[in-house]
Amino acid sequence: MEIVTFANIKGGIGKTTLSYNFGEYLAFHGNKVLFMDLDQQSSLSRNYKGITEDQKHSVEAIFNIYNFEKVEPKIWNVKKNIDIISGTSRLDKIQSQLVTYSNKYVILYQWLQRHYDDVVAKYDYMIIDCHPDLGIATSNAVVVSDAIFAPVKPEKYSFDSLKEFKNRLSSLKQEVVNIQTGESLIKAKTYFIGNAIRKVDGVSKAFTHMIDSEMESAKKNKLDDNLWICKIPEWILFTVTASFSMPLCEMEKIARTLKKDLTKDQQNDEAFMSKRRYFKNQSKAKFEEINNIFETLKRYA
Repeated sequence: MEIVTFANIKGGIGKTTLSYNFGEYLAFHGNKVLFMDLDQQSSLSRNYKGITEDQKHSVEAIFNIYNFEKVEPKIWNVKKNIDIISGTSRLDKIQSQLVTYSNKYVILYQWLQRHYDDVVAKYDYMIIDCHPDLGIATSNAVVVSDAIFAPVKPEKYSFDSLKEFKNRLSSLKQEVVNIQTGESLIKAKTYFIGNAIRKVDGVSKAFTHMIDSEMESAKKNKLDDNLWICKIPEWILFTVTASFSMPLCEMEKIARTLKKDLTKDQQNDEAFMSKRRYFKNQSKAKFEEINNIFETLKRYA
């Protein structure tokens, strides 16, 4: 199982949207995906109806080590090839109770070790969506990850947070080590994603130039970590995935389905048909570019 974490310390940069759509893309193409929602806002979980109410059996069950009931999280099957362990609004409180716990950064690592047969061996990918911080829960995700994807928007505060994120990640690598060997337990490589880039914006142009320069330098020097790997335009399609609770791959499928091949219920559902008209108005090239973006992420996952 490959474990991919979407993380940064700046909010509102598209982590949840990208983690949701990337996981759905992988599942659409036949991979078994387990989502884990480590954001107390539980935005990822809310894309799937009816799973956020049971907080006791959410990720809380993994991190609430002082609950002696030995509760296990519920793994919800939400659609073909997709399961999820839902988020909880109580994660802040739980993390505050773990501050003095000596093994606080390897709780998820130890849980996965105990659940190799029924979790690790069962899925092709685990996609973890995190709160915008490097708190205890996010740090746990980093420890178990094979790859960390950090979205960055072309705006000042996003730039500033990127430098801080790199510094904190470096400190975490030095802190979380194997006691016997002194080697860091964090093996994940970090990749940066330029997100929500406008074509006619001066800041976006400078941002794009910086990314291109960094990518060229990395290629020349044969670097394989802390890389910029793709640029994502600011498209409304990404925004509406949340309001529709529908991934981009499903939008494309609906757009390409002939009307005669729709079910009667779909044809008689005006709301569905209205969405379909909107999807069909999107260019084929746009959907192809989106697929190329997710193929790039898959290559680095």
